[in-house]
Amino acid sequence: MTTTGRWLPLVCAGLLTLILVFAGCKSPDQESSGALSLRDRAWMDSMADAFVRARLAEVTTRPAGGVTHVVLVWLKKPGDPDARAALLDAAHQLRTIPGVLDVQSGEALPSTRPVVDSSFDVAMVITFADVAALQAYATHPVHLKLVEEVLKPNADHYQIYDIR
Repeated sequence: MTTTGRWLPLVCAGLLTLILVFAGCKSPDQESSGALSLRDRAWMDSMADAFVRARLAEVTTRPAGGVTHVVLVWLKKPGDPDARAALLDAAHQLRTIPGVLDVQSGEALPSTRPVVDSSFDVAMVITFADVAALQAYATHPVHLKLVEEVLKPNADHYQIYDIR
């Protein structure tokens, strides 16, 4: 997704907030019933709908041929905040690799549901333009450096899933 595509929902949310705050407001010397006209309400509803659709499109779309690379990491010292921070910081550097479209990373969310595996410490989800970009990433110097200097020193083990 382009940088513009990432910011559009935030801009829409800001505009919608301003509209909601100032809707129906008049100058101090004018009376205000506080009620919106039907036309204003319909316009605000259409803006809210556009915002929701933009957010859903951002969350649910992936480029044709895109690949998602999921990395789950179990730390040598489970829960180690320094090791976790090092991995999360390293994930941001992966964005500099050509063909990487998006990088998301975070900690496992504890769960009591038996079908949820929350035994890992850190997860990274990296989206690539295509299979060729994933293959190039695997041998890219930035990736190789982070594997040697951050992942291997901190990880007990890790599991990777690639999804087309």
